[in-house]
Amino acid sequence: KNTLVCDVLQYAEENPTADLSLSAIANKVGYSHEYLSRILHKYLMENWNSYVNRLRVRLVDTHLKTQPEKSVLDIAYACGFDSPNTFYRAYKREFGKKPKQH
Repeated sequence: KNTLVCDVLQYAEENPTADLSLSAIANKVGYSHEYLSRILHKYLMENWNSYVNRLRVRLVDTHLKTQPEKSVLDIAYACGFDSPNTFYRAYKREFGKKPKQH
């Protein structure tokens, strides 16, 4: 189980803009969506989508500091978010404020 979790987390951290849906990850590692969801939730103590959003929001924050010429939403989309609402909610949850250019 630990190897599976480590492999999944390593893949997510190395590929934050990839399709990181539980279904896609489950197909990749050869386990059912339900099993993978249970194992990851037990290990992370949060659901998979929250983890992925947190991972991506941190990437967005880094890019906002290094690419001030780009818009917040352009960076969010490039970092794997597909919805402005999801991005803004995740950013506020992680940093306690709205994103802004640096």
